[in-house]
Amino acid sequence: MPRGFSWCIYVDDLGRQWALRVDDDYADDPARGWERTEDIEIISMPRQWRPRRVVGTDDQGFARTAVVASTAAPLWTGEAVSFSFERSDQQIGVAQVVRRIAENIEAHPGPGA
Repeated sequence: MPRGFSWCIYVDDLGRQWALRVDDDYADDPARGWERTEDIEIISMPRQWRPRRVVGTDDQGFARTAVVASTAAPLWTGEAVSFSFERSDQQIGVAQVVRRIAENIEAHPGPGA
């Protein structure tokens, strides 16, 4: 069955909400902290921005990344120490978190400004 994408809410470090398209399988992972939205008033995250993410290593030693929706998400707080991902052979793999990378956003007045 083909999977899809959903609009979800990303909360930046200043507490502003942005819409971001997220793979449905990843949006369902509570450790990543996503909340789906159909609110057309939420502005999509500017393309040049880079959301926060965690880096993990899988059982073969390859680096994998996962975007994290907010600083309260278990993957960001350290409550969750691993995340799942789809391998190129369509099997599910697990990566152990080894570091966190902060978001990189440019000065922007934000939604509603």
